[in-house]
Amino acid sequence: MMIEEKYSPKIFIGRKKEIELFEKMLEDENSVKWILNIHGPGGLGKTQLMEQYIKITKDRRKNGENILFIEIPIDLYWTEHQRELGILKSISDQLKVDNFISFDNSLKKYTKLLEQEEELPASALQDRERELVELFIEKYKSIKAKRIVLFFDTAELVSDAVLRFWEKILTRLQEAQTKTLAIIAGREPVKITPKEIVEPLFLDELSVDEVDEYFKSQGFELSEIEVSKIAKLSKGRPIFIALTIDWLRYGNTIQELIADHTPEQFERFMVERVQKLHYPEDHAILAMAHFYRRFNDEILKLLLDQRNINPHGVMRKLSEFSFVKYRPPIEGQLCSCTLHDEMRDLVNKYAWPIAEPLGELRHEWEERIIEYYGRKIDQTKQDPIERQNLSQERLFYCLNVNLKQAFDYSKHLFKQATDKYDTNFMEAINKEIAEKENELTPSMQREYEFRKAIIAHRRERYNEAIAIINRLIENPACEEELRVEAITRLIVLYTDSGKAQNAIKIGKNLEKELDKQFAGITHIEEERKPLKLLFGRLCNNIGFAYRSQNKYYETINYYRKALKHYQDVGEEAYSRIARTWNNIGYVYNRLGHNEEALSQCSIALKLRERIKSAYELGLSYNVLGIIYTDLLRAPEAEKYFKRALDAFAKAESRRGKALTCVAYGRLMRQWGHYKDSLVGEPFDRNREEYKKASQMLDEAIEIFQLLANPPNLLEAFNEKATLLRQQRKLKEAITFYQESLEIAKSIGDLQKQIDNLQDLGILYLEYGDLDKSLMHSKNASKMALNNEYYYLYARSQMTIFKVYFAKKKYDKAFVYAANACIYILRPDPYEMGHTSAKKNLVYDQFVYWTSERILQLPTHELVKQKCNYLIDCWNTAEVDGKKLSESYPGFIEKMEALSRDYPFLKEETENE
Repeated sequence: MMIEEKYSPKIFIGRKKEIELFEKMLEDENSVKWILNIHGPGGLGKTQLMEQYIKITKDRRKNGENILFIEIPIDLYWTEHQRELGILKSISDQLKVDNFISFDNSLKKYTKLLEQEEELPASALQDRERELVELFIEKYKSIKAKRIVLFFDTAELVSDAVLRFWEKILTRLQEAQTKTLAIIAGREPVKITPKEIVEPLFLDELSVDEVDEYFKSQGFELSEIEVSKIAKLSKGRPIFIALTIDWLRYGNTIQELIADHTPEQFERFMVERVQKLHYPEDHAILAMAHFYRRFNDEILKLLLDQRNINPHGVMRKLSEFSFVKYRPPIEGQLCSCTLHDEMRDLVNKYAWPIAEPLGELRHEWEERIIEYYGRKIDQTKQDPIERQNLSQERLFYCLNVNLKQAFDYSKHLFKQATDKYDTNFMEAINKEIAEKENELTPSMQREYEFRKAIIAHRRERYNEAIAIINRLIENPACEEELRVEAITRLIVLYTDSGKAQNAIKIGKNLEKELDKQFAGITHIEEERKPLKLLFGRLCNNIGFAYRSQNKYYETINYYRKALKHYQDVGEEAYSRIARTWNNIGYVYNRLGHNEEALSQCSIALKLRERIKSAYELGLSYNVLGIIYTDLLRAPEAEKYFKRALDAFAKAESRRGKALTCVAYGRLMRQWGHYKDSLVGEPFDRNREEYKKASQMLDEAIEIFQLLANPPNLLEAFNEKATLLRQQRKLKEAITFYQESLEIAKSIGDLQKQIDNLQDLGILYLEYGDLDKSLMHSKNASKMALNNEYYYLYARSQMTIFKVYFAKKKYDKAFVYAANACIYILRPDPYEMGHTSAKKNLVYDQFVYWTSERILQLPTHELVKQKCNYLIDCWNTAEVDGKKLSESYPGFIEKMEALSRDYPFLKEETENE
């Protein structure tokens, strides 16, 4: 029998306590609990309850209450909602307030990054995503409303991105806008901390009385036994009660429905009824159950292949069924429908096997749908995020048709994501593969595991990534190409996680293996190129490991090896070649060899000018500015810093801008200090150089905080503190040094810990707190000597000298003065980045400070004693096997002059 009419309309019965709870939470703006989590098995009416909540909210708004809300729940099953920015965009679109105009514009700029063909810096997308989240929160905070109500559905199907949204964004939205109320529905309770903010609402089945009320509302009077039996068979699930009413309407008797059925037989009986619907509704429901990732009127028309049907009209009819979720057309999107998840599972379980046991129609439809997605992807060139969504869904259907071809397709998509450092898309691709994990071949499984390691690395879950890769490379069945790729990745992982020695060891072992492989390929150029590129990456990564240990000569050696391999590859490796030249230049700068640094960076700059990448040009300009700063050539340094800022602005890279602001701010600080200390201008804490430095550093701090970048943030804090110290704003400086020190401890950066401790020692000395100065300086001194940071050791020794001198403990003081002047000339195994000119400048300062205090000693006899002590130390000290008395005879001459001429110099100093 063919059914002549549609299903029964959607109705809502009962749930009085649930309604009261929502209304109470809506009223109580100050409650700790601001998340209402509806959860329970499928088919119990969670979505229907949420729609009732929306109706209540809408009615209140109509009655004049200033309530903003999402009218169409954010269904976390939709592909576009499987990333944080997709959820924020939906909230922005639906709240419809002007506050989000700047967010929408910035989101468009973000999509342009995905369109770029040139290689993106590793942090580009991640930085922009963080900026967008912060911008959204800022604009969300400025909304004026009594309440903002956010609705989320299908929370049991969350992706990693949605979990991050719960943990890192949703709670921040409520902190920014305490009027927020979030309603989250799903089969499982949501995992959001702290638990105190969540009001759990487990949805029970409808009671017998509520089932009876349901039937009466539709004009059916049943006996108590009949109602009780239906409540039992349906397990109180509204979806089956609605279907029961449909059956009664279309000719069945209550006795037929409740005859000796088990609950499972009852389910089957209810769902099989779909086949009795009119065409095209029957086929449409079957299609929705099978093709449920997105189902719009285009897809409906494609599958039914009928020109005379009105797909939009069919979709409107489907929207009236109690088991259908309908999303009306909005700007740029077609209307769409999905089955209630419980109904979808039941149709696939019961209806399809009867309608088409062999699966031929489904196979034909799947081929059509894959072709449809291919066309849509080709047509969607101006919206890279939508292209990704379409590609992800196409992969889903490909996996059902041909696993091998689908896996190859996923490999192509994953490479695209990896090349762009698009971790969100990497996760999305792997999520689709995870659904077929048990069907993957062993080879596919290994490739899939490696992808998981790459994602874990990008998410900074280093131990997880290292464990995965070690399992892979220890597996005898692991393919050679994959093993080499995995080890190359492992080198960076070990380095990033502070295990550079492990990285170097496995890197060198692989280098030997590849040398043998490469020797065996003598003629086939096409075989040599990929290996050359891989070899180049390997050497670059080993260089990076050495660089993290401040072993700069080894770093240069491996960077040059990488450069040679990249140059053999040719034009397609130009960006890598330019970056390697620039890296070599930077390392030479750290070694203090700035002429070589300028030479290498100039080559990099010429290549980057040819490539015309604004971001890459910005990197070159910034490094050149740093080099000229260290050469004490301020005008050239400032010229390149300005160019770097222009280039990073063009590239829309806030990270690049912040890096330049720190370096440029340091230049301005040093230039201001130079005018204060050496030129002889009167001290002026408000001089233009200091103002400019402060502006630069404040901007850098703001950006690095936004980007959650601890290493660069601690550098910016330290530089800001030093500026404040030079401006004699000592209390403020202490705060910034302590911030920098805490970050250095948190990330395990020993050098920066020592540096900040020493800076605090100097600051407390200037502040007049000698005991705190001594404590910090001694801690810095001990740590520096134990780790052979001789430059930092010398600085801390000089501060301790000044403290003991101020305490008039002269014997102790001049022991530290001698150490400071000797150790500042010692080669630092970690080469802390000081040119010979700069090191000699610090040495001259140390000698000046020592001489100045000698003149402050109370007696000529004491002056002679301390000068003789320093001369004895100088005569016995050696640097690089050569006595300091031979390398720096001027020190002895200076001490002899002070000893001899003290009375005259003392009188002259006092007169001055």
